[in-house]
This record gives sequence, structure tokens and C-alpha cells, in this order.
Amino acid sequence: MLVVDLPDERLDGLELCRRIQASYQAVWWAAEHRMLTELALYVGGCTVEVAEALGADAEPGGREPLTLLTRLVDKSLLVPVTTPRGSRLRMLEMVREYALVRLRERGAEAEAEQRFMSWADGFVRECSEGLASGEQRKRARQLAEELPNLRAASDLMTAHAGTAQLLRLEARLGYHWLISGREEEGIDRLRRALKAYDAAAGVPALEPTEEDEWALFTTVAWLTRLLRAAGRHAEAASYRERQK
Repeated sequence: MLVVDLPDERLDGLELCRRIQASYQAVWWAAEHRMLTELALYVGGCTVEVAEALGADAEPGGREPLTLLTRLVDKSLLVPVTTPRGSRLRMLEMVREYALVRLRERGAEAEAEQRFMSWADGFVRECSEGLASGEQRKRARQLAEELPNLRAASDLMTAHAGTAQLLRLEARLGYHWLISGREEEGIDRLRRALKAYDAAAGVPALEPTEEDEWALFTTVAWLTRLLRAAGRHAEAASYRERQK
């Protein structure tokens, strides 16, 4: 709802128009600002589809996300980039740093980070299911393009002590590391997730779910397989013992 404070005396038409325009712009900027600060968490940029979904989740029933994105692009706060896999929206690093500061200042950082981590969890779940199918090439390309964002989400899960969620994320990426020939990165990330999970094992918490137990087993299994692929058989054997 647009509200314009008017004094008792009569305003000339031009001044009234100016006030209405100023209030109108303020309403739009508030919505644009919320979307911009949320998108700042995507260090590698994102697709238009992801940005639209994010806008709808962050402000249900609010301004049309695509319209907000267009306005941000027009102001050069978002930059469209064409890649071999389609179009993405990115920010200049200076703009992204500013947006992250504003995100913290408006007290919305925790909720925005939760939405970002949930996106990463769902995205990896969907893509990992397609890696062992006829969609393998497509899904592998999608994962490769989103790796900067997935690394950022993984770091947030570690910082938030979301060890079970972290383990699930990294476990589902195991096959991707193998087929992309990036065994060493996979080993490092799986080890980090397993170390964080083990460190939290003694902390009172909810009982692990079946999915958590699956993630633990799968993490150890992929560590064993990737270490063997990298020729590190002695290390692989130590994890094989744990898997038993």
C-alpha cells in the first residue's frame, strides 16, 4: 500500500506528483533491496529461475520477482552473463560485499542463509539422482556451474554446526567428483564433512535419522573409492575398516 503524507495546506500539482513518485520509488527500492541482499549469498551468481524462486520465497505475495530482477539489471546492480549452459545473473564483487553488509544490518542474515542452504541441499539432491541416469551429462554440467555456490553453502553449514546436513550434501557429491576427475577435491571435502560430523557426535542432539545414517555410510564409501582412484590405497583401507 502506498501512503503519502500530505500537509493541511493545498499542494500544487507538481509537488504532489513529486511526493507520490518519491513514495512509489521507496516502495520499489525496499523490495529490490531485499532481493539484492538475498542474492548476494550466491557467490557464483545464479540462473534467472533460481532468482525468481528466491524472490517468491523471500517475499511471498510481494512484488513480481521478474520485474524486480529487471529493475536491478537496469541499475547495473545485477549483471546478465551468457555461459555455455545458459544465462546467469551475477554481481560485481563490490556490490555483493555492500549487499552482504546490508543483509546483516537489516537482521535478515540467518533466514537468508537458511534459504540458501536449503536451496543447495535440494539442488544437489536433484542433480545427484540424475547422475546415474541418461541425464548424467546435463546434471554434471549443472553441478560444475554451481560449485562456487555449493562450496559457500557447505562453509555455512559448517559454521552453523549443521553437520548432518553438511554430510548429506557432500555424500551426494561423491559420484560427481569421480566422473569429473576431481578426486582430490572430493577427498578433501568428504574428509572435512566427516571430521565435523565426528566432532559433533558427542554433543547431545536429536537421534540421527535414517537419512543421516545413509549419509555417514555413503561418505565413508565414497572416501574409500576416491582414495583408491587417486592411488592412495593405504588410506583407502583405513576407511574401508570403518565402513565395516
